Amino acid sequence: MAPSLGTLPPEILIQIVRNIHRNGHLLDLALCCRALHDIVLPELYTHLTLQPDEEGYKQLRLLTFRLLTNISLASCVRSITLDEEWHTESWYPNPPISDNVSDKDFMPMVAKHIKDWPESDREEWIEHLERNDQDAIVALLLHTVLDLEIMHIVIPPINSDTFTKVFEAAVAKDAPSNTSLPRLQNLRVVINSCNEDKYGISTELLYYYLQLPSIREVYVHRIGTDSDADKFMPLCCLEPGSCSTLEHLELRDSKLSAEDVKATLAACSNLKSFVYDLGWSHISYCNYSLTALRDALSANETTLENLWIDYWGDGTCWYDRDDLTPISSLKEFKKLKNLKVGMYVFFGPEEDRGLSEGGHEEQPVNASGLPDLASILPESLETLYFANTDWRANTLMPALWTLLSAKKVCMPKLKEIAFEASFEAGYSLVEHNMWRMGQSASEVDVRLRMIESGGESKGRESGRGWDGSVKWVASMDGVGRSVRFVARAERG
Repeated sequence: MAPSLGTLPPEILIQIVRNIHRNGHLLDLALCCRALHDIVLPELYTHLTLQPDEEGYKQLRLLTFRLLTNISLASCVRSITLDEEWHTESWYPNPPISDNVSDKDFMPMVAKHIKDWPESDREEWIEHLERNDQDAIVALLLHTVLDLEIMHIVIPPINSDTFTKVFEAAVAKDAPSNTSLPRLQNLRVVINSCNEDKYGISTELLYYYLQLPSIREVYVHRIGTDSDADKFMPLCCLEPGSCSTLEHLELRDSKLSAEDVKATLAACSNLKSFVYDLGWSHISYCNYSLTALRDALSANETTLENLWIDYWGDGTCWYDRDDLTPISSLKEFKKLKNLKVGMYVFFGPEEDRGLSEGGHEEQPVNASGLPDLASILPESLETLYFANTDWRANTLMPALWTLLSAKKVCMPKLKEIAFEASFEAGYSLVEHNMWRMGQSASEVDVRLRMIESGGESKGRESGRGWDGSVKWVASMDGVGRSVRFVARAERG
């Protein structure tokens, strides 16, 4: 008899299911028969994406209830995406409940799940859950999915206690083995965005994220130190080398104090990629210093392979109190392969801040008085990328000519030089013989390219990660499963 789908062994069916990436196809398969339903359902729960409507996350409590009642399904969840802010009492009013889960079913299940918690914790969480506080439900959901590996969330701008407590307990050094909150032992990627540009995210959450036991990548958005005089700066409490598992740290549209940056980089002793995108100053009242940033990066000279220092948007975040003295050298970074920088990092700000465009007196300069990039950059560099170059061709192009002439001797591994500019500003690059420079670059085995940026005031909200492949408001690599499909399959 010829084999059919129903006669294949379960291990073969599992491999087939794992290679089906369209939700509709998986749903159809789950509804075929009980045997396929039992195989497909765990796959539908592996990557979950919750999508709110005008009433918020109506499915949030329903999903949490299902996972509480079926621990085997909860153990299948590897990633969760919440692509809008959830409701909190301090920021957005809690919406009415319309999820078909009654309190008489939900609350007893919660009580059973948290029966071993300390009494104070039990009372606090039950009080929040009875008010349908979505912050408490999100925290309870994280408590349920103990094998979670990827968390992708858009957090409310004012942190809520219950969500923060999950991570506070996860990194507590003196927590008992029967602690009421999860250890999150397997969480390796945290993507934390914030849509509110006025308030941003507290540094307290970053402090907890960095200390998770298996953390590898952290992406945070709109985070800032309140002020240089802030008495409670949790990042400054990080011990050197205490976050040694972290390899990628990304701070977008953010601004940290010099002390916070120094402590953070010293704690991340095995950091391979660091992205620091200076953001709007009104979420943070600390001072920004390029000199202090370079000093802090010294802790990662032997590990960094990718470095990105830039500022968000059109540079309106500059204030006179910030120290924008250009970085004098990155020569000591022996493993650095890819470097992306805003023009100000080596050439100073476009506006007159008491510094000439030719750099700083401690910075090596060429015969034209411009920074000598060949003397500043490490020999290991393979890709050099300049951001925000609009209307600065008279500074950039001569420096690149000098760099190309010294490439074979000083930077033999350099393969590509790229710079972003708006289409309009690109005309000034043409005037500086950009095309002739491209020919000269090819003669020394360097690819030269200009990237159209979309204008001076553009933002970078669409993608994160070194190549922009990590999306803030989307499923990780397109593998997220919509909860509505899960619900329909489970009913089958």
